[in-house]
Amino acid sequence: MIPTLRVILRLALRNLREHRSKTIIIGTIVALGIAVLVAGNSLVEASARGIRTSFIDTYTADVMVSGRTDSDLSVFGFPPQSFTEEIPRIGSYQTVFERLEADSAVTAVSPQLTGNAVVHVDEEQNEDFFALLLGVDSSSYTATFPAAIDIVNGAFPADAAAPFLMLQENQVELYEERLGVAVSVGSPVLVTSFGGGGIRRRELTVSGVFRFRQQTPGLEQVALVDAQSFRSLQGLVVSAGLVELSAAETEMLGATDLDAMFGSEEFGAIEQSEPQANLSEEAVLSLFDSVERVELVIDRGAWHFLLLRLSDPSQAARKIDELNTYFEREGIGAQATDWRDASGGFSSLATAVQLIFTILIAIIAVVAVIIITNTLVISLIERTSEIGTMRALGARRSFVFRMFVMETLFISWVFGAAGIVLGALIVVVVDSLGIRTENEFLLILFGGEQLTATLSGFSVLLSALIVTGIGVLASVFPVLLALRIQPIRAVQVEQ
Repeated sequence: MIPTLRVILRLALRNLREHRSKTIIIGTIVALGIAVLVAGNSLVEASARGIRTSFIDTYTADVMVSGRTDSDLSVFGFPPQSFTEEIPRIGSYQTVFERLEADSAVTAVSPQLTGNAVVHVDEEQNEDFFALLLGVDSSSYTATFPAAIDIVNGAFPADAAAPFLMLQENQVELYEERLGVAVSVGSPVLVTSFGGGGIRRRELTVSGVFRFRQQTPGLEQVALVDAQSFRSLQGLVVSAGLVELSAAETEMLGATDLDAMFGSEEFGAIEQSEPQANLSEEAVLSLFDSVERVELVIDRGAWHFLLLRLSDPSQAARKIDELNTYFEREGIGAQATDWRDASGGFSSLATAVQLIFTILIAIIAVVAVIIITNTLVISLIERTSEIGTMRALGARRSFVFRMFVMETLFISWVFGAAGIVLGALIVVVVDSLGIRTENEFLLILFGGEQLTATLSGFSVLLSALIVTGIGVLASVFPVLLALRIQPIRAVQVEQ
């Protein structure tokens, strides 16, 4: 067996040398295809890793727990077509929070609220800017996302219960450039909130200016605010307090017609008085002195999301299944999802890029197989006499089959290895150049301004498997033709 294999290898190498022009053509196609494959796979892996790291470390953490809903919900709220839909609160929040804090697999928990608002800085300027408000607890937020932001000016309040408003640096610069109005720490701003809870206005003070370390186009408007200010803006209240009603007032609430409501002695005794032209502002305001003001009771347990960091992020899927089973069993209005769902449409970009690149790889492989097959067929026609002579001398079909396969595999392996080396060099060069871009698509794709690529063992292994597959597939048709050549053909061709 081994001597036969040695003979086949020697014949295959001799044939490759004699037909070196065709060997070089086929090998060059294989090498370039594998180089593109290695470099492309490395870039795709870098893209997927960049998007994943960017969102997990900055916005979503490993797992997102939210209120239960059938709609598509991300950590940034509902999609634009559901702009006014109210984000559900987490049911039985305290129970859920305590369970997660006691979970040894969870290293950090950050509660969050999300809503839309408009920020107005200067009363004399009829200009404002949109803000995506994230209501957070400053201590939990910084513990869960320690590398998410850099504070340019100001700081989070030392008192965790104190109100704060943190604006992004790019929004502040844009506002100052457009209006010539300085926005700094201590500047009062008017925040108008809108959404499912209606429209409300509050005056807040800028406590800091920050920037995200991983800039994501489309999220320049994110601003951080304390949870209580957010709840006040969004109207997340338990109730409006208790109001005592008299027996007559209670009876009036049950009336079903106007005569019953306004036909009582109280209303009948009202006499119309002459208007007083000299009624002062103080007199009007004094009418409200006896009215008791009712303070809104803010729901301190209202949270839209709980963002979890895990000790082992690879176990996120298992943790999500575990939490959803728990919520279902206990009848809790909550659900758990992974970072992809939590990031909304941003993660789908990485999936789309990977799908497109997979299709391109398939096209390259098909084209390579076709070109190599055609070249081998041409070579086969030229070698009809040689093959017929081998068959006439007693060479079995299996011998001819293995010789052709050995030739193709030798080309695939040698030039495939050269392609892997070339692809690795491309990856190293791209990574060492530190290419930076401001293109929004590439910023999202690579999770930052710098294009990165790292050679991975998966890329090399995949390339080796593909090049072997190309060699085998490209050999099938020529080998089948070779096996059909009869020994008599050798004599016919010589004549």
